[in-house]
Amino acid sequence: MHIPETGSSALRLLAFLALINFVVPQCSRKSSPVIFNFGDSNSDTGGFIAGVGLDIGYPYGRTFFRRPTGRASDGRLVIDFLCEYLGTHYLSPYLDSLEPDFTNGANFAIVGATILPKYVPFNLGIQILQFKHFYNRSIELHSRGRMNLLGKDDFKNALYTLDIGQNDLSGSFGSLSYAQVIEKIPSFISEIKDAMWAIYELGGRNFWVHNTGPLGCLPRELAIRSSGNASDYDEYGCMKSLNEGAKAFNGKLQALCGELRSQMQNSTIVYVDVYSIKADLRHIIDKRVMGSLALPTLRNTMSCRSRCRSPRLRQGTELLLQQPFWGHSLNRLRGKRV
Repeated sequence: MHIPETGSSALRLLAFLALINFVVPQCSRKSSPVIFNFGDSNSDTGGFIAGVGLDIGYPYGRTFFRRPTGRASDGRLVIDFLCEYLGTHYLSPYLDSLEPDFTNGANFAIVGATILPKYVPFNLGIQILQFKHFYNRSIELHSRGRMNLLGKDDFKNALYTLDIGQNDLSGSFGSLSYAQVIEKIPSFISEIKDAMWAIYELGGRNFWVHNTGPLGCLPRELAIRSSGNASDYDEYGCMKSLNEGAKAFNGKLQALCGELRSQMQNSTIVYVDVYSIKADLRHIIDKRVMGSLALPTLRNTMSCRSRCRSPRLRQGTELLLQQPFWGHSLNRLRGKRV
């Protein structure tokens, strides 16, 4: 089962919610669902700063939490909206030592995590090892009467979400040719397969697997891979080769989900087409924002290089307003808070 790849973003979001309604009744625990999440910055809710002690400040967290929370975002992540929709509190990072609440699961995702190399902190292989440790300790303590911890049935009925692969593709494109990147994709998919089997062998039966988004549209990628050849970019200013690489990865990932559905008995595996949803958002931004404000295309949105690390840019109020950052098109917006 997967979210359709055609149609408007609104239809895809409706399908997204419909699939949640399909999966969650099968993975509910009493009155609160249990979720275990694995991934990178797209779903890290504070694991990275807990693990390395790095203080991440403003503008992170400014739009919702009103303070930095360890999320690589100015607000909530998809995993947060999922928790809200299911009526449960946000997932505690597995590495958080200060008042974590694991009654509704745990978040193993870490900023910068990749699929390979396998056993490098905090890549997918390490996240799975952490989950196994969490599982064994929870079962042990639950059997001793610690009823505030999860038992076997909770792990069996839980929802397991995976969102990883973006950093592997980005790193590969940084040192390899397009053909070599495509050759590496099966090795990434193989590790995801091993991870899902490891979860399945511990009783997990409900999987929610995100594909990767349009890599070639990310401002960071556009900044570090600038090209003077206009043919390298699509009509929205996104790099074609990176997006094609993401599509190749997604095709293999979708095939894996189909393969595992036939092998993992009594399981539910949902493949979520995040790429198409984000691509639709790109179209909306181009038409409603870039069109109305005469902003530059995505290719021109991040050309700051070292200037991105300057103290003035880190203050946040002019983060997107500096001429070296966006180009000359936002001069008339200078001074407004973003």
